[in-house]
Order: sequence, then structure tokens, then C-alpha cells
Amino acid sequence: ILKKDTPTPCKTSATFYTSQHGQTEVLCKITQSGDPESDLDLVTEVAVLHLDLPGGRPSGQAIEVEYSYDTNGIMHCKFEDVGSKSIAEYKHDNSSSSIEDLGASAMNLEDFIIE
Repeated sequence: ILKKDTPTPCKTSATFYTSQHGQTEVLCKITQSGDPESDLDLVTEVAVLHLDLPGGRPSGQAIEVEYSYDTNGIMHCKFEDVGSKSIAEYKHDNSSSSIEDLGASAMNLEDFIIE
């Protein structure tokens, strides 16, 4: 999670784990909200990515998640299956979209929640 008004550049990361034996995909939703929010009906969905995983593995496989903003206000999101090195990435330049579309500019960061 990147907190609102975090100075840029900034980066945060966390490790999550697969929940099912033989899991072949992780759905990665990138969301934002003006305030910390656990109700997904009250957040703005920025992007949805699919991280493909090799089948046949036990549950508990590590997925590294990293969110960052660079000095140009570009948001970078990376989801990596540690075991297979499979990666899903998202990059968004807030300057190319309207504030109405995004809900905030990169210099006025909103909370990003990792599901």
C-alpha cells in the first residue's frame, strides 16, 4: 500500500502466497481510494492483471508484489511468482490521463491495495 501524499519517488513491496494446490493463475487488481478502504465496492479499479503460474505446485508459493512511483510520476506495479519467475507488470503515466479517470495525480498519491 502506498499512502496518500507519499513523496515521490517511492516504493513498497510485500510477499503474498498462493492459496490452492495446483493454482495456475493469480488475479492482480490494482485499486485506489482517497482513504484506507477495505470495501472493494468503494475503491476505483485502476487495472486488472493475470499472473500465470505453472500447475502442479503445492499451495503457499511466494508472489512478490511491488508498487512504485518514479520521479516522473509514473506508477509501476510488478507481480512475480518467485519460483517460476513469471511476471505481470503494469505501468501508468498519470499525466496522460485526466484526474477524473484516475481519481488523483501521481503527486497526490492515493492508497493502493493489493488483493
